[in-house]
Amino acid sequence: MLYAITILIAAGVGFIYKFRERFTFKYGRLSRPYNEASTVDLTQMGTDQFIELSFGKVHYIYRASSTKTSISSSSSSKLNIFVHGFSIPMQIWQDVFQSLVDDNQSCLIFDLYGRGWSDAPFVPMSVDLFVSQLAELLYALNLPYQEYNLFGVSMGGIIIQR
Repeated sequence: MLYAITILIAAGVGFIYKFRERFTFKYGRLSRPYNEASTVDLTQMGTDQFIELSFGKVHYIYRASSTKTSISSSSSSKLNIFVHGFSIPMQIWQDVFQSLVDDNQSCLIFDLYGRGWSDAPFVPMSVDLFVSQLAELLYALNLPYQEYNLFGVSMGGIIIQR
């Protein structure tokens, strides 16, 4: 009996090893079903967008106030940035995000690496990684703001304090 169990375990390990490529995704442990040719509304907060950063694609939504016609326009208004917690995607902020957008305020919301529709890179997930993700996202988007209002819940609160 012990011999049969040992053979079954060895066969299972061999199967997983042989077909391990089928158990991985192109962009990490989690991947998303989106069409790279277009942006689609994955959430109810607006047009979902993706941007390539150092550790993979990041899902975000940027909604400018009506006084801003594009990302490149300049203004001295503040940008509201929302950072979600460890186990929940950015949809946790849906009601607050929509209220501020309805109040004609500019807002940016995004999924942290490994959460929601953002890629899950094969790197240690840490607060420092997420802080650098936020900084790199702001740099890559080149948004015309000098000041920010940062909102965080749970681990997002720790991220915005750094």
